[in-house]
Amino acid sequence: PSPSPSSSSSSSSSSSSSLSYEINPMLVGDEEILLRNTMALTNLLDNLLTIILNSFPYIPDIIRTMCHILGKKVTSESRETSIGAVFFLHFLLPVVVTPENLFPDVVVPSSIRRGLVLGSKVLQTLSNNLLFGEKEPFMVSLNPWLKRNQPIVNQFLTKLSKAPKAGGKEAEEIHPFRINFHMARLYAFVLANLAKLNEQYPHTKILLNERIGQSIMRLGVQPQCVTNALRYYLRTKKNP
Repeated sequence: PSPSPSSSSSSSSSSSSSLSYEINPMLVGDEEILLRNTMALTNLLDNLLTIILNSFPYIPDIIRTMCHILGKKVTSESRETSIGAVFFLHFLLPVVVTPENLFPDVVVPSSIRRGLVLGSKVLQTLSNNLLFGEKEPFMVSLNPWLKRNQPIVNQFLTKLSKAPKAGGKEAEEIHPFRINFHMARLYAFVLANLAKLNEQYPHTKILLNERIGQSIMRLGVQPQCVTNALRYYLRTKKNP
């Protein structure tokens, strides 16, 4: 079974309208409310971390390969923190802070957004194997949570640094073109179904098209490779 984060407390029930994750004393004057908000934030962190730890079997091989290669380029002392900084910052936390970018129908209230922002800050600090200090003193109260869960996350990142198996070979032995082509096939699948996506989410049509193009450029997938993959996908779809 996957490891679970060390839970610090159980939150008392409260209505969603009064739910708050604000723990800055400059913004919350009442000590009782501040304590309740801190408990709510740690419970949110427990839930987020549990989801992250349980997501390991679903991490794409290409991301695991990237983490493995990164781990080989740095010293053993900084392997977990280097992988954690990249994996959390670029793949996990953007979805935590702005889930509507992935799920356009999601509406995030401002109070919940504050919890997601603070939660992502804590998770990034956790992945870097650090604690809060003088720079953000109002976050120091979460250092016990960080200390309890750092060993669990280090185990997760160590596991992430291992190369996944692919067809009996280690992932780094796969020719770069094959990795590039598989990524192109993924985008070809999206492009082939873009009309359906635009029909379902007409208000995001232009934005969706732009993001797909930007993602292709960021990942270094050549347009011709996507074109070839799209032809291949459509051909195999007609002739399974």
